[in-house]
Amino acid sequence: MNYDRKLPNRKSLQIVEALLDAVPGRLVAVRYPMTKAKLLELAAGGEEGTYPTAFVPLTAAEAHRNTLKARIGGQNDCFLASLDDHGTYFYTPGPLQEREKEYWSLDSRYTVMGGETCTSVPYIPPGEDPAAYVYAQFRRFRFNNMNLGYHPDFIQWLAARPFGDGSLLQALERDLGGRLHLRRATLLPDWVQAGAALQVALERENPGFRGIYNPKALIRVFRREDDVQVEQILEKAFYGPAPEEGPVAYAYAVPAPPEAECYRLDLKRSDPDVPADVCYHARPATQAAYEAGMHALNLTLEVVRPRIFLPLI
Repeated sequence: MNYDRKLPNRKSLQIVEALLDAVPGRLVAVRYPMTKAKLLELAAGGEEGTYPTAFVPLTAAEAHRNTLKARIGGQNDCFLASLDDHGTYFYTPGPLQEREKEYWSLDSRYTVMGGETCTSVPYIPPGEDPAAYVYAQFRRFRFNNMNLGYHPDFIQWLAARPFGDGSLLQALERDLGGRLHLRRATLLPDWVQAGAALQVALERENPGFRGIYNPKALIRVFRREDDVQVEQILEKAFYGPAPEEGPVAYAYAVPAPPEAECYRLDLKRSDPDVPADVCYHARPATQAAYEAGMHALNLTLEVVRPRIFLPLI
């Protein structure tokens, strides 16, 4: 069999584990689906030098944990180059090749997946519509990123191919990665005493290709007219819904700000490692005001001073 060069050994496992130790809480990507399956098998005590016995994709229950399975993603450096992407998958067409493709397709729902092309035009099976097929493959493997520098002729092909309301490249630039769309936000009540309980509800959907794999802190911001802000962390590690999951409702109980004032409500998703750097904030896929890393919710809250009632004598 000609898959030996893609098989990791125990030394490879040590290198991957060292990389993961160097970037706590983050993911690393490996070149072949066979590589990840075999690394997991070796970590469980399996033998070296044999084709993986199982390709079990990551599940929702296993995702976002500090495990080898949850922290390894994929990097396809010859995407759409041929039927097997120039050796990315099992070389011989058939059930083994399709099993590796399906493994990466399902596994990438909760991990990173990206890469680049290595041919001037994509491989299109006979009878397929070129633009629809290419878009479907990006969606199938839930691409998060693509190198626009290589292959330049392939990128030009994407830019020249009509798709939807624009070009295929424009559609991919819009849908690559996770796109958390805020469908609805509610606040009850909108008039409350200082420090009293509030109910915040967010309805979110992810129409993008993949789920969010790096954690973001979800923060509610109460902003006064003089720009004084009161922040409340709703979730320290927020990932949002997975692609194809549909709208998901999130509910939070939070206290009102302590100062009597009129507030507008904003939302932000910041990186836990660099919370002050807005370059690492996650912008929502929603057409609403976005400034300084904050997304306007178009909601207001009036906080009043507590009322004191004297007993009747």
